[in-house]
Amino acid sequence: MRDSLVDLVHIEDTGYSPPELHRGTWKRPLVGAGSLLLSATAALLAFQSVEPSVALQSDGGPLSAGLRSNGLQQLAIRVRPDEVPPITDLACPNYSPTFPSAGGPDCTFPCPEGSRTGGVGIMDPFPASYTETVRKAGNLIKSIDPKGTIYLDGRGDRVSSHISFSYYCCYPPKQLQRIKDIAMADQSWWKPKNLNLSYATCAIDGPALDHVSFIVMLDEESNRQMMQWVTDMENRIRAAGVPIHLSRRDQEPYHTTLGVVNGSSYPVRRAIRELNSQFPPGSWLQQPLLKGNVTFWDIASAPV
Repeated sequence: MRDSLVDLVHIEDTGYSPPELHRGTWKRPLVGAGSLLLSATAALLAFQSVEPSVALQSDGGPLSAGLRSNGLQQLAIRVRPDEVPPITDLACPNYSPTFPSAGGPDCTFPCPEGSRTGGVGIMDPFPASYTETVRKAGNLIKSIDPKGTIYLDGRGDRVSSHISFSYYCCYPPKQLQRIKDIAMADQSWWKPKNLNLSYATCAIDGPALDHVSFIVMLDEESNRQMMQWVTDMENRIRAAGVPIHLSRRDQEPYHTTLGVVNGSSYPVRRAIRELNSQFPPGSWLQQPLLKGNVTFWDIASAPV
């Protein structure tokens, strides 16, 4: 028997089971609405690794409304005693832990008036060989459904490939400036040489249910190292008297974004299967990461 609903969704719907680090943590299963909700909710709660809060409302709120979007097609239900089947054959099965990002990237709730979200991004840390791989991956994403592809990072007016180191949610200007001063004062923590990428997957980021990102995750050891660096940074910020509203450990694990698609029509699961087939986990980087540019952004220039 599989140990969680997350494993079921990933194995059967994307064709790839990610490393143990990401199981039962940030990936939230997509469930249906209407007459199927009660049975799906009961089944969800039967899995200990899935939090009760994952069961979603049936009162006509944003989720149930989103699931009625054109393009979401229901699967025939074939239930085995130890499984909960997916409800749609198109949608990404993974919610960002900070969905719907109402306060900006990786910030769950809307910011109070007079406050802003900011963060630290590592811009252009990738060697030329990775840029070429991303170009090919972007071409694959767009070839599957050109109309459903909203944008690809590094094309048009989109920022180039990057890694978002930290997100600081909803601070008044003086506190956000203090955070920036601390974060940018010393960048010696950034030691990218031994970091590596793992597999491609998707995340429903919000604010709309159809905003689906294709992302490449850092591998388990690289994520652990980045989390240690950002924890040290958060401790320095707290020591300066500024609270951390939402810790990086409660946001998405470290990744880099390939692009965004319309999740209500784009065949997300097919694309994930093809991405991980053409670019196997661990093959994204042929050369070490570079220093790149450590940049502080605010909500007006956030590299999502």
